[in-house]
Amino acid sequence: MKNGFILLEVLIAVSIIVSIIGGAFILIWQTASFTEAASFRLTASYLCQEGLELTRHIRDGNWLKSRTVSDFAWDTGLPAGEWEMDYNDSSLTPYGSGHYLKVGQFYNYDQGVLSPFKRKITISKTSNVISASVEVSWTERGRTHNFTVAEELYNGLQP
Repeated sequence: MKNGFILLEVLIAVSIIVSIIGGAFILIWQTASFTEAASFRLTASYLCQEGLELTRHIRDGNWLKSRTVSDFAWDTGLPAGEWEMDYNDSSLTPYGSGHYLKVGQFYNYDQGVLSPFKRKITISKTSNVISASVEVSWTERGRTHNFTVAEELYNGLQP
């Protein structure tokens, strides 16, 4: 009996080995899961920022045009409401039910593989301020996620 393992020692050794291997697999699975979730959140944040930049681009173009055309308003093309737009568009399109963005070389609504992302640009206005918020939503593993950024746009450089 001194030279061999008893059954209890074998069971304890096997359970320790199984626990270590099982823990390693769980750690690998959770890391892969968190990496995918982080990738979706990062993409959503970039798509939100792009939505704000597109809105800002319209305002900046209007502001430059209003410096040469006296009756051109700085907020032309930025009506209050819910909109969508991609880098190919020259103006906002009504959001409606929202389209999924497609991904090819860039995210757009026209061509590429359907992505899980929808982008909604919401604009509200007062006389000198445009409040723009961009919400990107996506579904991952049966749950809907949202990422939102907001900014206030002013007439030119004057708050």
